[in-house]
Amino acid sequence: MGTISEWIGKHKDGTRINLELSISPIKKYRNDELKTWIVAIIRDITTRKLQDEKIKKQTEE
Repeated sequence: MGTISEWIGKHKDGTRINLELSISPIKKYRNDELKTWIVAIIRDITTRKLQDEKIKKQTEE
């Protein structure tokens, strides 16, 4: 089972971006030995966060 967390980052042009970080371990036997790898996915969720905020403001009105 993995974990998901949200972060605020900075693009190289200086703009603020919202990020979602998903980290999951993958365990497999290889040559009769249990190996663990980590898979990490980083997504830019800035657009999604802006849309969520817009919907929230509309429902409050």
